[in-house]
Amino acid sequence: MKRILKFQTSEDKYAFYENDIVVFEIDKTDLQFNVKDFYQAFFADDLDYSDIELQNMLTGDKNATRIFKCVEQLIKEVVEKLNKEMCIEGNKEK
Repeated sequence: MKRILKFQTSEDKYAFYENDIVVFEIDKTDLQFNVKDFYQAFFADDLDYSDIELQNMLTGDKNATRIFKCVEQLIKEVVEKLNKEMCIEGNKEK
């Protein structure tokens, strides 16, 4: 099932929303990226990471677009690595 996550902003945070619920956020003041929160938002607890669509709702904001692209690239790389590992694990079981 496709997961659609929208990248939006609030007063003090950039955030990814799924069904209008914040799943991952980055504080605007320090731009700290919490790896554990990132993992929990996109990959933990059997979340379907195979079909994630990220939508940047802040295309006119250069800082937001830069952050969006970094997160998007990171998700892409993690998914590729997980898929590769799953393929290797699947081949070992045969």
